[in-house]
Order: sequence, then structure tokens, then C-alpha cells
Amino acid sequence: MLCARAGAAEPLTPEFVDAHLFEAKRVVALDQTESESHRILGSIHVLKRNFDLGTHHLSKALNLSPNDSHIRIRMARHLNMINQSESAITMT
Repeated sequence: MLCARAGAAEPLTPEFVDAHLFEAKRVVALDQTESESHRILGSIHVLKRNFDLGTHHLSKALNLSPNDSHIRIRMARHLNMINQSESAITMT
């Protein structure tokens, strides 16, 4: 799974990321109310530098589970990365 592999020493190949992007999209299509699926899909989009889609899915995840610290931290890191530091500060 992408989450387990993200901390690996070897780089993620585009093929590996694309395969997981496909799966994440499929999972979100099956259940749009599952916050973790949106978090994963948003994280993959950020990894692929699709920042607007990353923001969309991370925001959706946060709206579905506003008290999930993992999602809040991921969103804050993303906002900081796209130069929205003021918004990121309010996330933590």
C-alpha cells in the first residue's frame, strides 16, 4: 500500500503511484463518505503535484472527520507547502 511504502528508502515509481491513484479513485467512488479514502486520494494528488485536487480531497476528508488529527496534520502540511501558512497554522 502507498502509505506503508511512503517511508521506504527507494523512490516511488510513477507507475506505482498511478496504480494507487487509480485504486484510491475507485475506493472514493464506492463510498464518498469515508474520510480516510479522501485523505489518501488527496495525498496522492499532492504527491503528483495536482495541488487543486489534493486540496479538494483533503478538505473533503477534513469536513467528514474534523477531529481526526492525522487528517488535520496532513492538511496543514499541504497548506504550508502551497504557501498558505496562515491557514496551516489554524489547522494544528
